Order: sequence, then C-alpha cells, then structure tokens
Amino acid sequence: MYTDEHQAHHNITNATTTGEWPKFKEHSIYESIVNEVSSSLEIDDGMARAIFLSSMATVVQNIVDIEKPNKHLMPTSIFVVVTGESGCGKTPLLKAAFEPIEQFQSLKMKEHYEAIKVYNLKKSNYDIAYKELEKIYRLAIKEGKPTIDIELHQLELVKNKPKPPNQPRFIYEDITPSALSYNLYKNVPFGCLASSEADGVFNGKVMQDITNLNSIWSGSPIIVDRKTSEDVYVEHPRCSLSLMLQPERMQNFLNNRGKEAKSNGFLARLIFMQAESTVGNRTRDTTPPDGATVARYSQRCKELLESSFDALEEGNKKYIVKFSPSAKSHWKQLNLKVEHEMLKHRKYCNALDHANKLMDNVSRIAAILHTFEGLEGDIKTSTLDYAFRLCEQFSNHYLQFIAGTPEIVILANQLARDIRRLSDLQGDTYTFTNSLIAQRGHNTLRSKSKRSAALDFLEKMGHLIYSYDSKILFKETIIHPHEPELKNGLDYYIEELTLYRDQELKTGYDFRPEYKLKEIPSIPIMPYAYEVVKPTSHR
Repeated sequence: MYTDEHQAHHNITNATTTGEWPKFKEHSIYESIVNEVSSSLEIDDGMARAIFLSSMATVVQNIVDIEKPNKHLMPTSIFVVVTGESGCGKTPLLKAAFEPIEQFQSLKMKEHYEAIKVYNLKKSNYDIAYKELEKIYRLAIKEGKPTIDIELHQLELVKNKPKPPNQPRFIYEDITPSALSYNLYKNVPFGCLASSEADGVFNGKVMQDITNLNSIWSGSPIIVDRKTSEDVYVEHPRCSLSLMLQPERMQNFLNNRGKEAKSNGFLARLIFMQAESTVGNRTRDTTPPDGATVARYSQRCKELLESSFDALEEGNKKYIVKFSPSAKSHWKQLNLKVEHEMLKHRKYCNALDHANKLMDNVSRIAAILHTFEGLEGDIKTSTLDYAFRLCEQFSNHYLQFIAGTPEIVILANQLARDIRRLSDLQGDTYTFTNSLIAQRGHNTLRSKSKRSAALDFLEKMGHLIYSYDSKILFKETIIHPHEPELKNGLDYYIEELTLYRDQELKTGYDFRPEYKLKEIPSIPIMPYAYEVVKPTSHR
C-alpha cells in the first residue's frame, strides 16, 4: 500500500508469476485464438488472454453495457496492463490481437477520405449560396425592402449546412489526456489506447491526468473547457487500454506516481498481469496460427465494429446485457466471497480498493465474452464463473506485483518455517502444539489473533489438522484426502508450501487415497515482489 507511514518496495523485475490460467469453452473464438497465438508465438498464455480481452473489449464497448444484479449499469471498457521482459513477445502479440481492428480502421479511413471530397464540394456550394443570400439581403436593406423571407431562407440554409464527417479513428498509441478527450469528441466516442512499448504512456503526458482516465473507465461524461478553441463534451465515452511495457518501466511509474495512482483509484481499475518469460524454453520450431481460427476471430471483430459504427448512426444507444437469474445468484455469492476476503488477515485486507473494483471487472469481462461469442439471451452462470476465475488470476498478479504481500501470507510462511524448526518430525508429518509456537515461535506469531489466523489459514490450505490432546499435525503435502478449501498457487501463493498443481491424489500403501508429489514438479514460483506488511525481526 502507498501510505506515508509505509511505502511498498517496488521490485517487480526478475519475478515469476503464480497459478494456472483457467480455460474457456473449448471451441469458443476466445479460447481458440488464445491457444493458437500463444502456441505459435511461444508466449505466456496469460499474456495472450489479457491482450485478446482488451481487443475484444474495443469492438464490444460501443454496442453493449452490462447491468449488474444491483441494477447498476456499467460500460464494457477495460484497462489491461501487462508487464514483460524484452523478448517475451509483446509486439507480435499486440499485432495479432489488433490487426483486424487496424485493418477495419484503415478501410474506414479510406471511406473517410472519399467522404471528405463530397463534403468539400457540398461546403463549397453552401458557401456560394450563403454569399448570394448575403448579397440579396444587403440589396434589400439598401432599397428598404422587407427581409423576413430572406432571413428565413438563410436560417433554412444554415440548418442544412454540411457537416464534416467524423474521422473514424479509434486506435491510439501515444496521446495526451486532452488530445484523447478531443479525439473521442471530434472523431468517434469510443476507442482504445494500445501500445506494446507503453513506456512513454506511463511515464509521459498520458498519465498527467489520471482522473480523466478514471472518468472514461466509468463512462462518465468528459467535459473540457478550452480558452482558445471549442469546448469538449463527450456524453458517453468508451475507451479501453491495452498497454504492455517492461517491468522496470512500470516500477518507475509506481515509484514516481504510485501513491497518487492508488489514492485516485487508477491502479484498482487495472486488469494487470506480469508475463512469465519463455526465453530459454522456446523451440523456435513454430508454425503460424491456424488460418481458419484467425479468420473466424477477424470476421467477428469486423462484424462487431460494423455494429459499433451503425450504432453511431442510430443515436449511439447501447444494448443492455444482463445476467440470468441463476447467474445473478452466483454473482451475489462471489461478491460475498470477495467481501469476506477484505477482512483483517484475509487476501484483500491491504488491497481494499482493488477488491472493491474486482466484481466490476468480472462483470465487464463476462459481458465481453458473452457478446463477442454471440451467445444468446442473458449471461449464463458458466460464463460468469469463468470470468471470476480468470480475474482471480489477474488479481493474484496485482497482489503480487502491485499491492504487496497480504499479511496472512507473511504469517503463514513464517508459521510453516517455525513448524519445521520447532516440531517433532515422524515420517512425513510434523507434530506440535499451539503453546509451542506461542512460546518459541517468531515474535510475529506471539499475538494470539495472528497465530490463530495463520493456523486457520494452513488448515484451509489442507496442510494442517488438529489431533488429540491439543496436538496439531502438519505435512508438506495436503494432509487429508479431501480437496482443500484454498489452493496454493490459485487462491494464494505461499512460498513455504507445495503448490497445489504439483500434487495429485494417489492410493497409499494401505490402499487409502492421499496426496503425493507429482513425478515432475512445476518450476518454483518466486515470492510476492512487494512486502507491504513486514514481520518484525527475531528477538
């Protein structure tokens, strides 16, 4: 957290990410294009998921708004930010995601140039007609004749004065906040700020007015008063971000503007992920993405962009997408889950602003997927559930690289270390008591409330159970044959515990099922980059 009393340690370089990315419907456009492009480019699957969501939001946002179960309406614009080292595939990925959109914009620009020719001709004729009426008006005044008919003719002519066609530009790479507002006003009221090298965006003029971006995310009207030119007013702006940059550049932004960006809510609105480098593991024996999959994705982008421009001609009214009755019920349960995780010693206790915006981003992504895939009716529970699981992974990245380590994670890691240091090990099981940790454990665990929270947390992770005579048992793998309530690497990342994905349920020597390590474990995951709540030193 960015506070005067305690500054987060910004160090997102050389860190890897956590968890596996959930899969959408097998034959969906989204899942197909993500798999094809990430495989062809040999890039992080999560990075492809984030960037393709932003391109899909670009073509959807001017068509639909999403109605949450509480009846509140929201845009379907999203702010996606991805960090990744040089060579991780940022530029080719952005090209793959936005190429059909750029092509559509190019075609529209060609039509625009032809429309300008027609406009210039009509404007020239208008100017001639208006000047002739002025001559007639002057002559009537000079001769003392009535001018009412001439004035009515002038008013009618002015009402039908040719208007210059709006430039159909909606993809921007590097632009100031005032210029972005002006373009949304002068061109079309939707767009996307997209860049694979967004260093200049984050550390340049774009971020000088972050509150303006927040207004755009919310769909609030943009009002810019100008001294030397016409004022800007955009009633319903729609603009998404698709920005990629190197971790050290993001770190510079956080060091310089992090406190401000957090306090005004900009960081909380982000869908953030840090790409894991594939350098050193690439085969370089790749094939282009499947042509049919690319064509299917491109065609859908074109269809939705055509609908977006048609909407402009029809008053720019949005279609309202809603959740089905069962999805509404599920949404409320998920919202309560997030709310519960905002309690002290829970996942979002030091990222309340992020947690407060989480279900908004979940709802937007569900609406984007629903619309882009052409699904009928209301948003179904399965689509909502996928959007939530996907946002959970983005959220884990946000907590790891932006917000700082949750206190409960620090406590759980310390408790696991103390258990190994102080407890009796018999076979693969450690045995200890609560009083042992209270008396001889790390001083951060001397507090009864913190110690209880850490014990409860490891129990939910499945690594700890209470036995007889106040004995507590702990194992490096999940200690019972049941699926744990919380999964390491999915819900949280605890460095001192085995990742859930590295374990599998097998039949033991006594023919009872138990969790064992997989034969080929995953690459270890680095700890949280920022530790907001630090444990005090040993006594």
